[in-house]
Amino acid sequence: HVSHRHLLQWVASRTFEKARGRPAAPAPTLRAVPLVAAGIGAWLLLERPAALPVAAGWLLLWLVAPALEQWLARSPGRGSEALDEGQAGFLRGVARRTWAFFERFVGPDDSWLPPDNYQESPIAKTAQRTSPTNIGLYLLANLAAYDLGYLAPARLLQRLSLTFATLQRMERYRGHFYNWYDTVTLQPLQPQYVSTVDSGNLVAQLMTLRMALLSLPSEAAFSTLWCQGVADLLGLVRESLPAGTHLATLDRADKLVNGVCAEMPRSAPKLQAAVESFEGMAREVLSAVEGALAGEPPRSD
Repeated sequence: HVSHRHLLQWVASRTFEKARGRPAAPAPTLRAVPLVAAGIGAWLLLERPAALPVAAGWLLLWLVAPALEQWLARSPGRGSEALDEGQAGFLRGVARRTWAFFERFVGPDDSWLPPDNYQESPIAKTAQRTSPTNIGLYLLANLAAYDLGYLAPARLLQRLSLTFATLQRMERYRGHFYNWYDTVTLQPLQPQYVSTVDSGNLVAQLMTLRMALLSLPSEAAFSTLWCQGVADLLGLVRESLPAGTHLATLDRADKLVNGVCAEMPRSAPKLQAAVESFEGMAREVLSAVEGALAGEPPRSD
């Protein structure tokens, strides 16, 4: 209220986490309570001993008040519980649908920038504006998609490169991005201003992305997560089909994915063969799904 300094100070998360396991110190006002209780007890003993039995219960509570407050302030224990197969499948389905938003709406029409939102009702409309927070979230969404097996390394780097190329062309104020941009023209929206919150979000997101990309060259050329990612996509394909529709092509696709994951191709020829088999399977699944959605009877082969 006087100096207007230190207004943005807070306890760092690391410091807070270290303090969670330690017992909380009693509040300063409670530290004197046992002394006051002892003094009142001594006065009653000397001046009004008949009142001491009535007051003893209250005095005892005052004596243990600091210890009681410290006990009540303890952090609850952190239990761990593993997800069952159904719960894990549900969460992976949510993750794949979330990534589908970025796959659909982040592209050349929006300069490879994420739109702020997509409106379905009353009319379908994409909000072609974005912010530093949106951009950083999209960059990490690519990283999450890679970790979950939805993006191969080359596609991850391609999408990131396209977005960073756009960022290089965007107008900035003293190096800071403005808070809102048109994703088509890349012009800052009025009123132009820099948000410390959004800029801070982007910095943290870029730092996270940097550490992940530094570890990318040391990772294996083929990951079983790719198979899990394809399996998640096949699960969403089944959900999108009309009720009661069964496609033998999807069953064959499941067997192919399980077979490739079981063999874990290491050499370049085996890896190429696995990729080619995935590509052929994708064409078959796409053809079968398009036919099912068009009302065509599934083929027996």
